[in-house]
Amino acid sequence: MSAQPRSEPAPTLEEINAQVTATHKELAELQRLKEELDRKRAALEELKRKRTDFQLGRQEVIQRITRALELLDQAKIKAEREAEEISQSMYSLREALERVQSINESTWTADNLHVELARALAIIEQARLEWGAARRKFPLLDNPEEALNKSTFPMATSPIQILLKQPFKHLWKIGLALTWPLILTFLLMAFVLILFLRR
Repeated sequence: MSAQPRSEPAPTLEEINAQVTATHKELAELQRLKEELDRKRAALEELKRKRTDFQLGRQEVIQRITRALELLDQAKIKAEREAEEISQSMYSLREALERVQSINESTWTADNLHVELARALAIIEQARLEWGAARRKFPLLDNPEEALNKSTFPMATSPIQILLKQPFKHLWKIGLALTWPLILTFLLMAFVLILFLRR
């Protein structure tokens, strides 16, 4: 006859307690590892968020400032060109004015009256042409009050308009930065009041 396999004896109470204790230790270790992994995951998620904010923020600022510099450079070139045209027109108008003012009627005589008068009329007509050319180039000369009242640069944007253009995330951060001192003060007062009422 073959020998019957020997069955293991039932665990004693001490052995069961030891197994329970070991299991609790394993669970505690697993819980500790889980909490550590959760902290690492949270730290990585925060790092990822900051990294994303950094990349998006840098890209946004680079694009906006680059575009602003391009626009300002174009405006500068245009302003310089307009200033040059104004200088040229002023020079031409001054010359025309000097020629008109240099006409001296006291030197006219009966003998040269027709010649001098024709010459003077030609000078005046040339000055009128210079004046007309300047008017066509610069509307300021036709309506000086309206043109001078217009600012070269638009009025500064109001703070409310600036805030309305901001994304919600930025507004939330601004609101938190402005209100957290009030919240902290309120919590501190509530804590002091609770301590006072418990006495």
